Amino acid sequence: MTSRTSPERDLLRETLRGFRPLGVEILLSLYPAPKDLGGLSADIRSLKTSILHELKRLREDQLVDREDSRYVLTGVGRIYAVFFTQFVAASSLVRSDPEFWLRHSLAGIPEPLLLRIGALREAVLVRNDALHLNRIHEHFLELLAESRELKGISPIFHPDFAGAVAKMLLQGYRVHLVVTSEVLREIQATMQQMDVGVPDIRPLIEGNLVLYVTEECRLALSATERFISLGLFDVWGTYDYDTDLFCTQPQGIQWGHDLFEYYRERSTRIEDLADRL
Repeated sequence: MTSRTSPERDLLRETLRGFRPLGVEILLSLYPAPKDLGGLSADIRSLKTSILHELKRLREDQLVDREDSRYVLTGVGRIYAVFFTQFVAASSLVRSDPEFWLRHSLAGIPEPLLLRIGALREAVLVRNDALHLNRIHEHFLELLAESRELKGISPIFHPDFAGAVAKMLLQGYRVHLVVTSEVLREIQATMQQMDVGVPDIRPLIEGNLVLYVTEECRLALSATERFISLGLFDVWGTYDYDTDLFCTQPQGIQWGHDLFEYYRERSTRIEDLADRL
């Protein structure tokens, strides 16, 4: 990461000085749709006189305009509103469990998606404990049972996950996986050891399983049309098997699919998959 130059720091200070808490609240309130003074007062829960004073400043700064009796964001105001919205969402996520985010590495999340990590603000943390060693996997299977397609990123091999993938393939569902070379070797070994009583899975592999190999990834992801599950390494470099982040909200699901696409685009597809397995 490059250090910021003095002009950049000056611009940052000047920009931040231009915003007051009430002004930010007005921008966030107007972001979904224009409002009149009464609507702003009800939404922000502030006195109309205070809002009018701040609206005057925002109009002078060309962040807000007035159309008839309603106030609307200008193009510049909308830009700032988008960034403040992302900031508030990310803050909400971090404040929900600061210890989790302090103890886990985010090195595997690319910067564009890190900027949008607030999309996970309604996610829930599921933890294994001494009494429920398989809580994460059981929750995963419960959600997976309602899914018809799986996209995954895996730097680690877990037999339970491999079994869930095999079950989806046997049901004719689509599976796309980005794995490391080490995980690929484990998948190959597992396929070779499959019970001879299991129906021939190779035609299903050819039609429904797509594998990609990546050099390195520092997170685990499962993404379907109904949920995502995110697993992280801790800051000491060890994968945390005992904590997963689950999200079933549309914005979080889209974030997970975009994360998968980021890794897929940087991975190599295995073309002769059935022969290799």
